[in-house]
Amino acid sequence: MSCAVKILSCPACGPLDPAMDSITRVHEDLREATDMMRENLAQVVDRGEHLELLVDKSDGISNQARQFQKQSTGLRKAMWWKNVRSMLTLAGSLVVLLMLVLVWRCGFSLSHCKSSPTGGAAA
Repeated sequence: MSCAVKILSCPACGPLDPAMDSITRVHEDLREATDMMRENLAQVVDRGEHLELLVDKSDGISNQARQFQKQSTGLRKAMWWKNVRSMLTLAGSLVVLLMLVLVWRCGFSLSHCKSSPTGGAAA
């Protein structure tokens, strides 16, 4: 097959029409630009997916922080009440101990600790 028989081009001779050469170059440039834009769009979609993942993770962390705050507030209140109960138990124990000491020193009716009616010193 000779180069003159082919309508568009021949690998050995090149294109027959110079206008076809420029059209071919434009088509090639257009194809390269289209491929580049497809790659760029794929990268943008990937970034969007990464951003969505980050947003989801930050929402999850925010929810966990709120839950932690509620739990810590509840725990703080529970510990405060436990401390109050401990202090009341300690105060009650001290009162009972003081009463036992008074009963032991003065008797059950506290008659030994009352002052004498004469108001003077015993002779």
